Amino acid sequence: LLLPFVLWGCVGFAAACSNENDCSLNGDCVHGVCKCDSAWTGAVCDMLNFQPAANLSAIRGVYNQTEASWGGYPIFDGKVWHLFHAQMLNSCPLSSWETNSVVVRSTAAQPNGPYQMQEIVLPQFAHNPTIRVLPNGTYALFFIGGWGTDAQNCHSSSISSKSLRNENHVQQPNCSAYAWPKSCGTAMPGPNGDTCGHSPLNAGCGIALATSESLYGPWRVSRVRIQNRWESSRLYCAFTNPSPLVLANGSLLLAFNGGYCDGRLETVGLAAAPSIDGPWNLASPNPLLMDDNGSSIHSCEDPFVWQDRRGFHLLVHDFKQQSRYAFSADGRDWQLSPHAPYNCTVHLADGSSVDAPGCGNRPHLVFDQASGRPDMNHPIWLINGAMRTSDNAPSADSFTLFRPLA
Repeated sequence: LLLPFVLWGCVGFAAACSNENDCSLNGDCVHGVCKCDSAWTGAVCDMLNFQPAANLSAIRGVYNQTEASWGGYPIFDGKVWHLFHAQMLNSCPLSSWETNSVVVRSTAAQPNGPYQMQEIVLPQFAHNPTIRVLPNGTYALFFIGGWGTDAQNCHSSSISSKSLRNENHVQQPNCSAYAWPKSCGTAMPGPNGDTCGHSPLNAGCGIALATSESLYGPWRVSRVRIQNRWESSRLYCAFTNPSPLVLANGSLLLAFNGGYCDGRLETVGLAAAPSIDGPWNLASPNPLLMDDNGSSIHSCEDPFVWQDRRGFHLLVHDFKQQSRYAFSADGRDWQLSPHAPYNCTVHLADGSSVDAPGCGNRPHLVFDQASGRPDMNHPIWLINGAMRTSDNAPSADSFTLFRPLA
């Protein structure tokens, strides 16, 4: 009776694998067992493997008493790290983001900071930035927004009301930026023609792009319009939260959120362009991720996409589990892991832990640069937007969280 019990117990500890796909493309299958890369753990290598952070200061990349921040992405110039991140103006909280968010460049000696603000790169409204380096050395800074707003003033007890320019187009009855079924027709309002723009349009979306030959600017801003969006039944409107992937040949993929105008769906799609100049088209008319039952579209936001030697990977902010991970060998067919790759408990080197509520938002991975360029096979830090809990700073209620990976 002992042998069957032992065999059953072994199955419980490690899932059998036959190839690296069974290891979530984050490890090798060795004698039927997944051998995970250092940054990943779990029976099938689908959970991030964190090191304990040295102390609270080590996880607080952008953290101050007056200005709320909300995630971003750093670029290393060989000497200094430049973090391009969202920050709220005038000591306003995160809830002011639709009027007060700007893109800021901050610098630090280490990838996790602490970062010091250097300049406002893009004025309000500009939110959820992420930056990449193109093969020719140009910097491409994707963000949402790109239209002017009247920022709230939170220095005083009274907060000014919004006074936004109205770009509302003539709309059919029962058709609005927040409810635009395909029966409303292709003439969607907004500067991108996707229902996004100044209030009363959907101010929480609309992808734009800023490019520069220098991290110090000047920046040239243009709109990102997905040309064939109407070919999709679900991904034809409200494009937001871009995550670019620069391929070796200079072409690009762009993971994004879309679909909010159709039943307030939030899910992830994928666009492609032959170069940074476009044109952008949907790589597939279908959302990338399906629920665990395989029959319904998975609801999530804030994608971060990358490619390594095994294939393509995706982290998202999941509305049920905080975080989810998906992978694909070819970038077309994606498998959604059932497990959350991380939670919001941060462990410290002294054995204590702290909570970082909201930490599923704005995931980004920082990769090792020992070779002088990012090694996409070796992530070393996870970045998120998170809410403050440990001190009383109501105006700066959010910060940019960094967690070290093994």
